[in-house]
Amino acid sequence: MDTLEAKQILSAYQSDKEPFSDPHMLEALNLLDHDPELSEWFENQLAFDRQVKQTLSEAQPPVGLKETLLADYRKQRRNTVIRFVRYASALAAVLIIGVGGFWKYTINYNSKMHEYATFREGMAYFIAGSYFTLDYLDKDLGNIAKWLEKKDSPMYESIPAALAAKEPIGCKKMTWRGQDVSLVCFHRDDGKIIHMFIAERDGFSEEAITDLDKVLVSHDLETGGWVTDTHVYLLTGSEPGVTIREYLS
Repeated sequence: MDTLEAKQILSAYQSDKEPFSDPHMLEALNLLDHDPELSEWFENQLAFDRQVKQTLSEAQPPVGLKETLLADYRKQRRNTVIRFVRYASALAAVLIIGVGGFWKYTINYNSKMHEYATFREGMAYFIAGSYFTLDYLDKDLGNIAKWLEKKDSPMYESIPAALAAKEPIGCKKMTWRGQDVSLVCFHRDDGKIIHMFIAERDGFSEEAITDLDKVLVSHDLETGGWVTDTHVYLLTGSEPGVTIREYLS
């Protein structure tokens, strides 16, 4: 089990339930003793879960909600649904006040990547601090290519041999400054991750892709790429200290 798979399984962890009947959950929990970064991520997840749970426990439904729903039950089905949605929305608003700050931070953070003038800076900023999930998981590059094609997302022409030799994780379709971008992720031998961004060359200014062939540190991440007649490529490490230069050829 790798780190990505462990995170997916641990995301379903419920502290008030016995996890040891699930062998996959048990394996993921055992990894926490050997992977400090995974352990830190898990603690952050538990802290967020506790915040949501506390907010839910403190939320009060609108006055008269039960009586209104019972009364509406005797009316036409359509009217019942409309009123239920109205009151459910009011209840949801109470919850949003409690946890909305987290989502506001995430949305604002991701939106700031569009403020950077270069592709390198925007993508490095996204990786450096965003919480994101991949849209499609697969260890086969052929299947990843088919998914990208199906989603009309930028396709890679070829991948450097050193990178293609690594195990793929999956991919994601995203946008930067109105330009569609594909993200394909690979595991290094040490479990760290290399991110490869692909975009079509049309639509990029020269400023946006200046010096992309140079290996530079952006937002504490090592980055480097290349440009062809039709596409733009950028590699970034998953965290500070993860090198990418050996995968550029």
